[in-house]
Amino acid sequence: MSRKRTEITSPDREKVAALLHATSDPRDQERLIVARMAMTGQHTLAMMAEAVGRARSSIQTWLHSFEAGGVDALLRRTPPPGRPPSLSPEVQEQLQAHLSAGTWRTAREMRCWLKDTHQIEITLKGCYYWLGKSRGH
Repeated sequence: MSRKRTEITSPDREKVAALLHATSDPRDQERLIVARMAMTGQHTLAMMAEAVGRARSSIQTWLHSFEAGGVDALLRRTPPPGRPPSLSPEVQEQLQAHLSAGTWRTAREMRCWLKDTHQIEITLKGCYYWLGKSRGH
């Protein structure tokens, strides 16, 4: 006995097709491909999961979001759990600029700059982490 084909009727058919061709984010593309496949009614969850290389349960979650809130709900992602980074993107850019200019010779100097300029207290271990992250090591 074969599995039931999944079919979703949605007025967003054209929007899905347009976004699929316009987006360059692979995660969004996967979700839009699944939505387009579900709107045809010719595929099972397993077929869709195999097509995009995801688990069937992920496909079910995506399709439930799509049915409940349309394309916007399908593409919405929640931030990952955990503590946010200690350095904001602006501070990271400044850090990168100072590293490129050779402003500091030691991690302690960088740590003092962060404390004096941005009132950010960070451990030396944290400084080494951000140094490695900024330099790509």
